[in-house]
Amino acid sequence: MAGKQVTAKLIEEYLDRRGWKEHKTSPVPQGPGEAVLAKWRSTSGEGFALIIVPAVEVNSLIFLVGEVVSAKPDSTPADRLSGLLLTIGRLNHVLVLGSWGFNPGDGSLGFRVSVPIDDGEISFENFDHCVRAVIVAIEADAGNLRAIAAGTKSAIEVLKAEGATIG
Repeated sequence: MAGKQVTAKLIEEYLDRRGWKEHKTSPVPQGPGEAVLAKWRSTSGEGFALIIVPAVEVNSLIFLVGEVVSAKPDSTPADRLSGLLLTIGRLNHVLVLGSWGFNPGDGSLGFRVSVPIDDGEISFENFDHCVRAVIVAIEADAGNLRAIAAGTKSAIEVLKAEGATIG
C-alpha cells in the first residue's frame, strides 16, 4: 500500500485513526519542522508521552518516549546504573525494532524507534506498526527498569526472569 507524505498533519491524522485523540503539534526544539506529542495510558494506568518527529531532512521518522526511567548518575548507586545498562544491553540485543537508550547527562532512560522514509512517505500500516512496537516495549520493560533503578530488583533477577543466560 502506498504511503502518504510525512508531515505533522499526517501524523495527527494517523493518531486519530488509531483512536488517540490526545495529541498536539509543536515546533521541534533545536531543529526544523514540527513534532507531534501524543499521550497514552499503559495497561497499568500509567501515562506516557510519545514524541513523533518527521525528520524529513534526514529521511527518518522518529518515535521517542524520552524518559521512562530516571537514574541520575550523581544520585543513583553505581550497581543500579550498571544493572540498568546491562539490562538495556540485553533488551536491545533481542529487540527487532527500536532500542532503549540512557543519557548519562540527565539520567533519563527512554525508548526510540527510527524508521527510514527515503521516499518521504509512510503508510498507516507501517506507522501503526512502529507505534505498537513502542507500546509493547514500554509495557514489557518499563516496570522492571524502574525496579532496578529503585533497587527493588536486581538486573540479574530481571534478566533471569526473562530467560536470559547470565555468565
